[in-house]
Amino acid sequence: MTSSEFTSYYKINFKKIFRYVYSRIPSIHDTEDIVADSFLALWKSNVTIENNTDSYLLRIVKNKINDYLRRKYRIELITSSFEDTIGQTNTKETRRDQKQ
Repeated sequence: MTSSEFTSYYKINFKKIFRYVYSRIPSIHDTEDIVADSFLALWKSNVTIENNTDSYLLRIVKNKINDYLRRKYRIELITSSFEDTIGQTNTKETRRDQKQ
């Protein structure tokens, strides 16, 4: 895909892809990042315009969304686990202090 073909494809599809991502990721900042990363991946892939570019871009976008959600869930899981651990430690220390 040439630079002018890519620019034209980007202009035609940006809003559609942005709305799709934003419907799944309700954060403008994260949506912008995912959309930008998706178009960059499309550009780097050297796909020709004759191929089914729409399907390929949609697959990239879905994978980026899934990566984002996995990473977000893992961070939330780690954070909640850490908070649970801190809470248990504080409870044990409180019991120990009360016995003394």
